[in-house]
Amino acid sequence: MNFKKIVSFLGMILILVSSFVAKEKYMVGDLKPGQYKVGFKVYHEKDYSRNYSTSIDNENRPVREFKPMPMQIGVWYPAESVSGHPLKFGDYVNLGTTRDGIEYHNDSKAKQVSDSVYYRRSFVGTIDTAKLKSFLEIVTTAHEDAKPKSGKYPVIISNSFVSDGLHNNSVLNEYLASYGYIVIASAPKLNPTNYTFFVHATEDLKYLKGFAHKLENTDMTNVGLVGYQNIALLGLSQTDQSIKAVVDLTASAAGSGNFINGLRTSYQYLDGRALRTPILMIDGTTYALQKTNIKTELDKMLYTDVYYINYEKAIPLSFSSEWLFRWVKGLDNPNQGFFLEKDMSEKAYVGTVKNTKIFFDAYLKGNNHAMANLKGLKSSDKNYTVLARSANPVPPSSQQFTNILRDVITNNKSLEPVVKTWRDVKKIDPGYNILNASFPLNTGGYQMINRGRTAEAVTLFEMMLEDFPNDPNLWDSAGEGYLANGQKEKAVEALKKSLSWNPPAPQGTRDNSSALLRELGYFVDNKGNIIEGKSALVDIDTLNQQMGSRNAPEGTYPGVQPFDDPGRVSPNREIETSLGSLKIKIEYGAPYVRNRQVVGGLVSTYRPWRTGANEATVITFSSDVKFEGQKIPAGSYALFSIGGENEWTWVLNSQFQQWGAFNYNANFDVMRCKVKSKKTHHQEEMKFEFENVSNNSATAVLKWGEYSVPFKIEKI
Repeated sequence: MNFKKIVSFLGMILILVSSFVAKEKYMVGDLKPGQYKVGFKVYHEKDYSRNYSTSIDNENRPVREFKPMPMQIGVWYPAESVSGHPLKFGDYVNLGTTRDGIEYHNDSKAKQVSDSVYYRRSFVGTIDTAKLKSFLEIVTTAHEDAKPKSGKYPVIISNSFVSDGLHNNSVLNEYLASYGYIVIASAPKLNPTNYTFFVHATEDLKYLKGFAHKLENTDMTNVGLVGYQNIALLGLSQTDQSIKAVVDLTASAAGSGNFINGLRTSYQYLDGRALRTPILMIDGTTYALQKTNIKTELDKMLYTDVYYINYEKAIPLSFSSEWLFRWVKGLDNPNQGFFLEKDMSEKAYVGTVKNTKIFFDAYLKGNNHAMANLKGLKSSDKNYTVLARSANPVPPSSQQFTNILRDVITNNKSLEPVVKTWRDVKKIDPGYNILNASFPLNTGGYQMINRGRTAEAVTLFEMMLEDFPNDPNLWDSAGEGYLANGQKEKAVEALKKSLSWNPPAPQGTRDNSSALLRELGYFVDNKGNIIEGKSALVDIDTLNQQMGSRNAPEGTYPGVQPFDDPGRVSPNREIETSLGSLKIKIEYGAPYVRNRQVVGGLVSTYRPWRTGANEATVITFSSDVKFEGQKIPAGSYALFSIGGENEWTWVLNSQFQQWGAFNYNANFDVMRCKVKSKKTHHQEEMKFEFENVSNNSATAVLKWGEYSVPFKIEKI
């Protein structure tokens, strides 16, 4: 656009402006102020939580000084009847000081800044500066330092575009104040630096929200955000639940195609699923709606009301919500308006302002009429395109979901509500995990097994695997669940998957998966490798032969060592006592806890455990006894156990010469009984002790981890 066209265009604008002044009408197009007079006040604050830079070094990096960040804050508010002269646009412009300027704010500095902004361009000699200066004389609806109107009003925190001053969005801010809002704004960067601007914008918004508490008439239960840095706007609303509504004008100041790119950039820092605050997005870019996947991007915000308005049908090229009108009104550097090559429809700007007010009326004032208007936006409107989607039901938090699961298990309730909640969330958002860790479901599954609810345990394990399919420990847990529920084939599949991981699963997981597979008839070597075609089951005679040799023949049952081998990781121990003529002896391998889970981990809660390490623990009675009141003939027995948080089961089995419990056969059980366990001080190495020994009875106590598990033996 050449200068001749510029002057011609300026002439047209001046005619338009003069008509505004003649009619004492400030607002653009058919915008009309509301029922309140508008007051305006400027505050100069210092944010001591941040320092700032006034210069850059040789490598173009900001030089940080230990000075508080100065904040120039403008407040628009409902006012009582006002007298005197209202503010002019020049008054707004004169507030456009630099960061340093805030500290030395005076008329001379303001004039210097104003002259710098308006008259230093190369075209100054071509354009009539007198006419250009006349823009500064246009009257606004705001009155500086007017007396605030009594009452409480919703608060709107506004951030300006990039490095603009308080004149940015002044039309919108005055309009909102005239309809009963207190609008608080600050320029995000009054002195350009290399700081990431959205970081500054976020900190500015936080400071402004804190500042709002100082004002008498603010209703801090209803706070909204409006502005341009969507990362800052959406990021703060994601973490601050007191913010009730956000209007994102980012794309109204963006070039072609920048809206969706900006939104994608935001998602590098934001989680759309975590957003709960209703959002109105204004897009004036020329990026054709049908050629973008904007809907896909918006659908990431599943749990909040989202409204997207695209004004490209009303604007031939690019739309900035204020640029043209700030220029027309003398609010900014006029050179910014010259990129426009076609007439700009004011419908887009007017629509932005009106829809912003409607949105805030609906969500900050609870205005049902405004909500109906908002919901009634039509995508077929000739001036703009609309996408709107209501929020999906918000899923429970991880803690809430864990509490629901705990209640189901503890009080023996149906698991169906838990499963339904889970599935309902998956239907809406297949990639969303209610739990950020698998532990609650994993623990819940074992607790279900311990209560005999094995089918429901399997359901929990399968839900767990759906969200965390790459955790070998969870496949090991699922294998136990399938095994407990009688689903042998699925158990084998899950356990094999647990052992197939690369890098390998933790040793404890591999040990457990290996042991379960051996129990199911598979040959698994000491490294957790499954050797197909070889059986893990051996007969007692073969096992006894292997126990006598340190180097068992290749291919025989793995891990067998002589009983007295001093090199065992879990050393073998013996303990004995006498009740008169009755001799009692316990022989066991003594494992260490080593930061592992005892009950539900090392100790099964549903199948017999060897009660130690290496060979099955053996208890021998020289004569007949009563074991927890049950008569037991003299002899040696494998002493198995099944763990629990508060109750354990003791099992005596006549096949005492076996490795662990891998060849356990319930047909050879001599006795089962349940006893109450107690929590005690930590015992790292497992041990048995005899307590309360007399000529007629004694109590044997297993101590390991935090557990103390007794059984009473009486002489007959």
